[in-house]
Amino acid sequence: MKMASAPVLLRSDAFELLHCHVTSFVGALEYMEGHHHSSIPFQALTTDGFSQETTRIRLSKAFNAQQHPSSSLRDSLKQLWDTKVAQHTQIFDADKFRLSHWFVEGGNDTNTLVLCMGMTSYRSFVSTCCSEYTSKLISDGLQSDLSTPFEIPVENLALYVKSGRYLSRKIGVSGILETLDGHLVLIRRSEASNVYPNLLDTPGGHPEPQRIGADDYMWKDNERERNDRAERNKEEDAVRELFHSVLDEIHEEINLQLHHLSPPKLLGIIHQGDALTPSFVFSVKCLQTSEQVLRFYEMGPQDAFESNQLVLIRPPSTAIDSSGAIPKQQLVTRALGCNLMDELTPCARAAVAFWMTRCK
Repeated sequence: MKMASAPVLLRSDAFELLHCHVTSFVGALEYMEGHHHSSIPFQALTTDGFSQETTRIRLSKAFNAQQHPSSSLRDSLKQLWDTKVAQHTQIFDADKFRLSHWFVEGGNDTNTLVLCMGMTSYRSFVSTCCSEYTSKLISDGLQSDLSTPFEIPVENLALYVKSGRYLSRKIGVSGILETLDGHLVLIRRSEASNVYPNLLDTPGGHPEPQRIGADDYMWKDNERERNDRAERNKEEDAVRELFHSVLDEIHEEINLQLHHLSPPKLLGIIHQGDALTPSFVFSVKCLQTSEQVLRFYEMGPQDAFESNQLVLIRPPSTAIDSSGAIPKQQLVTRALGCNLMDELTPCARAAVAFWMTRCK
């Protein structure tokens, strides 16, 4: 297979506009704030996003984060987690998938996205990616002269891999949900949310290793050979879990049934915070209109506690700077404008950019 070049990852222009780093697989991203229009250049590796059939996952313990050599720092990370759990009884540990790196293999007719994934945990994420130790872990990773236990197939990802050597970088998913009448669906996070309370966000969450038995499989002492059929089956299961997880999150947060949703297309990756924690961005079409989506939401989604309002963004072709009417208490129809951008989480800002690009 011929290997295609990977997109540029750390773009300062993307960070200034979106407040997070972005990798786009679908080419340049269009972005508008008020009357100011910007384009963030990326190489197009797929025209419509990678499908489940054109995505492959490699699972290996080699793609796990490495243990920091300092025992005192490791003790500090453990103490940090213990303190968090004592202060917030609702916090609990769970296994998560970890993104090591990715690359694209080019075939005769299509490209295949290859995601190299290991295992991590929510405990590791809180301790290494959301703490006062994050910057040191990044710096130590970059300065380390230790070689990686695998070959990095694309040169411009070496910095990304080294900076995350000691970081969790758990994988999340974010759904760009578009209604049948062309509106982008956002939810307003509840005031009780631990992160970004009262801000607008996309439905999202995490693929869960335990749903496919990957947590037990990946933590085994003796890793199977790469050509073992059982391992290939597990990697195929991981692809299905990654793509289905975003549909599950939409169902749980908005109350749409799975048969109302199109197969997801993977458009890119949002890298949040200094640790560049990845969230895969999927485009999902809904077979229901805006009003129908509202009715399902009003019936009460499974995770109703996570949000308190449904917000629909009008397509750019009809957008104006002033807010639209509020036909119902739980529904607000909005246009793209400066005031709206101030209400978005960084992940939602990037999602709007992907959506605007697809609306061109």
